[in-house]
Amino acid sequence: MNLYLLSFLISFIILSINIVKISSSVCSFPDPDIYFTNEKYQGEWFEIGKIQTKGGGFFEQDCVCTELNISLKNETTGDHYADNDCRSLTVDGPWTNMTGLLYNENLSKPGKWLENFGYGDVNYTVIAIQEDEYAVEYDCTTSALGVTNYCIHVMSRTRTMDIDLFNSLIEKAENMGLNPNGLPVQMT
Repeated sequence: MNLYLLSFLISFIILSINIVKISSSVCSFPDPDIYFTNEKYQGEWFEIGKIQTKGGGFFEQDCVCTELNISLKNETTGDHYADNDCRSLTVDGPWTNMTGLLYNENLSKPGKWLENFGYGDVNYTVIAIQEDEYAVEYDCTTSALGVTNYCIHVMSRTRTMDIDLFNSLIEKAENMGLNPNGLPVQMT
């Protein structure tokens, strides 16, 4: 066996082991909050903090002051737009935007969609909501290579949130098994 082929095989084995190690977690498919309604979720939200894999936060990597605006696209199907806005790098940085389509809602269990930004679907579920106070959203996808990326976003109707409430919402998500990699919380 020549040296080139041997090097290739060793590299392939190491890469395969790392992919399996990275993707040891899989997406969860939690039920949405039992009190969820589309009307409660529509409108402006401010992200307070998140738990996010590198791939899950690719387009948000330089974001601060993240805002989310949920608007109805189609009442019959429950489809919505999820308009994600944030400042780049600093609170005075330029605004950036990414708009996703929330679609294919199970109307008998509202609060669970597929989200699409134009490059593949992500499972998207609102796991906790109190209309005038908070929402917690979990999204996850597993690539064709078997790599799983997920995010947990804790949001408020105002720019601040009581730290005890925030911690209890993070604890709820973790108790549901939604952070299998034990990633740290990032305040936004």
